[in-house]
Amino acid sequence: MAELTVDGLLREAAARDPSRCAIRTEDSSITYGELDRAVDACAAALTGLGGGPGTTVGVVTALDPAFAVAFYGVIRGGGVVVTVNPLLGDEALAHVFAAARIGLAFVTPELDRRLRALRPPYLRELIVYGTALPPGPAPQDPDPDAVACIHFTSGTTGSPKAVPLTHRNLTANAAQVVGAHELAAGTVTLNHLPAY
Repeated sequence: MAELTVDGLLREAAARDPSRCAIRTEDSSITYGELDRAVDACAAALTGLGGGPGTTVGVVTALDPAFAVAFYGVIRGGGVVVTVNPLLGDEALAHVFAAARIGLAFVTPELDRRLRALRPPYLRELIVYGTALPPGPAPQDPDPDAVACIHFTSGTTGSPKAVPLTHRNLTANAAQVVGAHELAAGTVTLNHLPAY
């Protein structure tokens, strides 16, 4: 498993059981097959918007199917995903966007307005959840040693610091969680933690 990329784990699950529910919320659900297709479309659109390999892309929302499509779409396109807490104040939001050099971001309508007013220095494109994405070219497969995402520390002793994690870091961690908790293909899990 550690040789796969993060989106490779999703591709494997979609190939193995495309009709199995991948994500269920109070309002909606999405199968692995649907998620995989949506991620392909998102990755292609991001590539067309200049969000290809190495581009830092913010994903700013709560955990739901739209979050998963954006998160995996950025990664499948070779970009570096930065999950951003949508409840941050303006100063902290500006810090995260500048420190991570976020060039594109998936946002809610409210955050679209806030970020347009803040004008982070590297930001060139805001994508509001629910808007149609333009078609784009198929992305290249990411390198397992490439940075897949950047998380920020809590900032208890100063400003939050960016921590880059590679595909290999994340897939190895996924394998450890599966082993430690003896998760199987039919296991249902509840994510109660924020992703930022």
